[in-house]
Amino acid sequence: MPGEFPDVISSVRLCIDANDADLVASFWVSLLGYHLREVSGTDDWRHLDHSSPALPALTIQPVPERKTPKNRLHLDIFVTDPQPWIERALQCGAEKLWLSTEPDDWFQVMADPEGNEFCICLDGPAPS
Repeated sequence: MPGEFPDVISSVRLCIDANDADLVASFWVSLLGYHLREVSGTDDWRHLDHSSPALPALTIQPVPERKTPKNRLHLDIFVTDPQPWIERALQCGAEKLWLSTEPDDWFQVMADPEGNEFCICLDGPAPS
């Protein structure tokens, strides 16, 4: 196990690969209310920030290859009433993949417009 951390971590940002960075950035802006940070120069990445400190900063990275396997990292969005959020995600261009109805772990797996998975999770007891 390594010793002391070499320095204080100033932030952690999640990076999402996308063929169309504008499309994927627009999806997250529409779904969760992120704000696109303007960047000068030729930066074709999209940087998204949120006014809530509970939400991580997101970076949308343009890549040439298409997504093929399942994501190894994804966003879990915890809400007390998932159905309106699922509907909102669908209206923003997401698709439903599968539903877990376990009583202590209810969540809807979804995919953004380019197939990147995320979950809308129930924050509380499962519906009866």
